[in-house]
Amino acid sequence: MSVDQSFRNLQLLTPSLQKTLQGLLDTTSVDLSSLRTALSGSVTAKDLTSFAKQMENVANQIKDGATAGRLGSLVTKTRRLISTNILPLETRRDELVYQLTALEVQLMPIEKQITQSMSHLKTIQYFVGNQGTAIAQEKMRQFVERILNYVGQFQEYVLDSVHNTVAPCRPVWNVFQGVRQLLCRHLVDPLNGLWFCTMWCMVLFLLATPTSIKLIGYFDKMRKSSLLARTQIGSQESPPGPNWTSPDSEPVQVDIW
Repeated sequence: MSVDQSFRNLQLLTPSLQKTLQGLLDTTSVDLSSLRTALSGSVTAKDLTSFAKQMENVANQIKDGATAGRLGSLVTKTRRLISTNILPLETRRDELVYQLTALEVQLMPIEKQITQSMSHLKTIQYFVGNQGTAIAQEKMRQFVERILNYVGQFQEYVLDSVHNTVAPCRPVWNVFQGVRQLLCRHLVDPLNGLWFCTMWCMVLFLLATPTSIKLIGYFDKMRKSSLLARTQIGSQESPPGPNWTSPDSEPVQVDIW
């Protein structure tokens, strides 16, 4: 599979991810402002504190003691109701309104981030599907250029070190190089050639020595046999005379070599 085809088949915003983000977006899109406004009103439809005060004023104006007593009792119960039930409800209401306000403040950026994330994922999906190959090649080219830049910087560093740090030791290196050339090429190499030739000569001598010894023995036997044969022939052809020599006298040796 080619790189272009791989980028086209790549899915960043999958259906499951899009469904999850959409559900989270719907959850964060709740209208908390209207709910907070509704809760910000009074707990009761009427102001019970004002109502109790009005009943107390009316009870003070009534001359009938029984009626005034019942109104006073009603005022007392109303104020007790306010202190035991209404005030705790108002406290809970204020806390709930505060929590709703804080939740609304936190949900606003979350909703914005979810919307931006979905938009960015769609944009990235489009660019990856249509320009993914070009983007990958561009990033690859930038990476190669960065590596080559590192190599060039290292080369410059090495050259700078050679010219400014190592170069003062060049005369010492030249002396060492000259001594090495003199010893290795002008002394050791000729000795190596001499010992190589000497070794081959010794090998040839070792191989030729047994053959030479056998040839010497063979030719010595041939010389002795030829000399003996000539001596016998000469003694048979010579007549006896005054100059005849005894058999004990040594024959004249004739060197045939």
